[in-house]
Amino acid sequence: MLTQLSPFWPHLATTLQHRPYVFVFLLCFLIFASLELGFKRMLVFLIAGGMLAFASEASSIRNGFPYGHYQYIYENLKGELLLWGVPLWDSLSYTFLAYASYSTAILIRIKQRPPNFAQWKTGAASWKTLFLMVILMTGIDVIIDPLTALGDQWFLGKIYYYPQGGLYFGVPLSNFFGWALVAFVIGFSFQKIDGYIAPPAQTRNPLRSLGILLYLGVYFFNWGITLYLNLWKLAIADLILVSPLIIFLLAKERKDLMPAPPFRFPSDKVERALGESPPSLSKKPADI
Repeated sequence: MLTQLSPFWPHLATTLQHRPYVFVFLLCFLIFASLELGFKRMLVFLIAGGMLAFASEASSIRNGFPYGHYQYIYENLKGELLLWGVPLWDSLSYTFLAYASYSTAILIRIKQRPPNFAQWKTGAASWKTLFLMVILMTGIDVIIDPLTALGDQWFLGKIYYYPQGGLYFGVPLSNFFGWALVAFVIGFSFQKIDGYIAPPAQTRNPLRSLGILLYLGVYFFNWGITLYLNLWKLAIADLILVSPLIIFLLAKERKDLMPAPPFRFPSDKVERALGESPPSLSKKPADI
């Protein structure tokens, strides 16, 4: 049942053919994270996040921790790249979801636009940023997992199931607690490793947080499919639980994109600075 890594390339080609949307989001992550975090930090996020996500999934399908007991349907994953029973693309998806949540948390925490490198580092290393990341990543999973559990109704396919079902549209609450735990571990690990990575040679101001664009893209992609499938109860639940957060992010993004109004010195301050009102141009200058 467990596919080995050889032959690698045919399995990778099949995975790309069946899951192109995952690799589009992954490509966005590689570009956005390189621009915002730098190439070294992007690579750390990719490797550390992917390994931790893979370990969590490999554990859960064997002993139910941390997401609860669920099983992949390997007949529907034939030809795709698997490692010890875990689809590689599934673990990779954690990396861009974790980055999008982490980057968006930094955007919320830092008020100055654009931040300098020291301000960005302070915001990135904050415990408040870490907990915001956990909330954001768990929130996006509230949108994703109930939809993927119904993969037989769209192009994802029925690739896994929970033998005991679950309270939230077939998904057990343990799944969301597991996502919160894994998000915390990924974010905490990155913060610790990031402390050992030297700053760029030129400490340029980091680009305005790009992760929010990826976060919103994942949200609207999954919610759009929910609407397309006429899953109105799930769509309304998504609106109630997650949309207040999305509306806040959209409003903040719009505010950050708006240019600052031009500075105008108040006329009354000009007059006070001069000590008197400026002379009228219509008056004739005094004779010398």
